[in-house]
Amino acid sequence: MFLVRFTIHLTTLIIRTYIGLRRSKKFTAQYLHELESRFNGKFDDNILNKVIKWNSILQHFVCNSFSGLYGRYNTAVEEERNLVYFTTTALYDEIIDTKSLPVDELDELFYHPEKAVGKNFEQIVLLHLHNQLLHQVPDKDEYWSVIHNIHTAQKDSIKQFESTTNDKELLSITQRKGGYSLLMCRHYLDLPKSKEIDTCWYMLGSVIQMTNDLYDIYKDVQAGIETFATRAKKSTEIASIYINQANQLFESIGKLPFPAKKRNKLLTTLSAIPSFGYIALENLKKLQGNASELPPMHTIERNKLIIDMEKPQNLMRLIKYSYQLTNQNQSI
Repeated sequence: MFLVRFTIHLTTLIIRTYIGLRRSKKFTAQYLHELESRFNGKFDDNILNKVIKWNSILQHFVCNSFSGLYGRYNTAVEEERNLVYFTTTALYDEIIDTKSLPVDELDELFYHPEKAVGKNFEQIVLLHLHNQLLHQVPDKDEYWSVIHNIHTAQKDSIKQFESTTNDKELLSITQRKGGYSLLMCRHYLDLPKSKEIDTCWYMLGSVIQMTNDLYDIYKDVQAGIETFATRAKKSTEIASIYINQANQLFESIGKLPFPAKKRNKLLTTLSAIPSFGYIALENLKKLQGNASELPPMHTIERNKLIIDMEKPQNLMRLIKYSYQLTNQNQSI
């Protein structure tokens, strides 16, 4: 019976997401080009692609799933708010990654956007969008609290370039970056406040960030960025840390104040996200083989760390892990 429900839900989700992604990608591209025209500039292709990709996926796969707890899909207004946010995030990440602003100017831009002055196209657009969202969210005190937590985590991420940063702090930076970044999306949906749902958003965001770290090992090693995935010596250490975070996500879903049927539907959808991580963990286990430790990360060839999710065998692994995780963690 469970297999039938899982198959029906997964098939429906894939069809709805595929249709939604096509529409969302077109709308996102149009919106970004309108910003370019309005502010007389041009986004870097990496920023354009990042916004189109993440907005399309998270809108339909995550945001709609939480709205679904209340028996509806996101409204056009909610979709636009989240698009504005994902654009803001991409621009902010670019400033952080390129270190193009000193900390005091970055603080001014983030905490006092009404007074800050952008020095280039990207900063001008970022300030405009930041101000726009500030005028639209209903609970400004909570919103500012999350903004502060994100900004602090992003500034702390400079420590990921330092080998002296201890493992606990390194993991905390990763969890906070992902957790608070995704929690922001909750503020753009017109849904009732709930501490349990906020916890679920946060845990999911942490899993997403940690999953990205698993897939970005090669890139991070080349850039000198340390993460829980690049630092650990054994595949079992990486798996233990990741699975613990995934379990916290599943526990938070189980505590949501909704009937079991709705919790299980959300679980079935969201289980695909840690399933990506489980595929990466399987690959790391294979790389270690019978050795006592993984090879030094900087010695592993790129093609052995990159996972092509378009390959049929990897898609089958994704479905397998999604099924297993949903079955193991469903509410009764």
